[in-house]
Amino acid sequence: MQAFPLNFLSQSLLDSIEQRYTYKGLNLPYPEAKALLELIQKIYSNENGIIDNSYFKDLKLKDIIHFLSVSHYYYTNKIIPEIELSLDQALRHNDINLHLWKELFLFFNSYKKDLFQHIEEEETFLFPALLALEETYNNDKEKENFLLNFDKEILKNEHGAIEDELANCLEIIKLYENEKKDLFPLNVFMNQISRFEIELRHHAYIEDLLMFPLAQKYYSEISQSTLKKYKIRIYIN
Repeated sequence: MQAFPLNFLSQSLLDSIEQRYTYKGLNLPYPEAKALLELIQKIYSNENGIIDNSYFKDLKLKDIIHFLSVSHYYYTNKIIPEIELSLDQALRHNDINLHLWKELFLFFNSYKKDLFQHIEEEETFLFPALLALEETYNNDKEKENFLLNFDKEILKNEHGAIEDELANCLEIIKLYENEKKDLFPLNVFMNQISRFEIELRHHAYIEDLLMFPLAQKYYSEISQSTLKKYKIRIYIN
């Protein structure tokens, strides 16, 4: 465990963050990512509304993306397999309704496919593009060429509703509420789904409230700087 000066993090959140870094064989990124960790605390404490541009001063895209990427690894290699195990145990139970069995099996496998595709797209396309944006922002050279080749559509923050889809799983189970009273494996599965749904919403908040606004800020300032230099060249000529 990390010794406090990390007392700005709740113990439960500190444990959660450490688990995902440890699972990938990494150390918690402190103190270099202190600004990010402070904002993650606000997000997980449902203090989303108080995040504004003043918090971006010490924030780095590379820290945000590293945290999101580590979380992706944790989700796909630990959380999802654990949920699958619980679902498999529930579906093997003799008392489970056959229609519920079929709906849960089809839904979760479809959801897992969508989630993994969403993660792969972010890891393969979005994250590298945003890291290149930050590198360009911190480098006075090649800004004009970068803008010509950068697809600003990725800054529109249209990452879909992968978080909302998971709630549909619980709705399916509610349709069979009277038939699952003492089905312990299914109750375990439901609790895991509920916790993961909350985690994914926090994950999306980090993208919506931190990653995309900071990337948009970088792009705007690069554009303004490039335009200013272009006007100066025209004036000189």
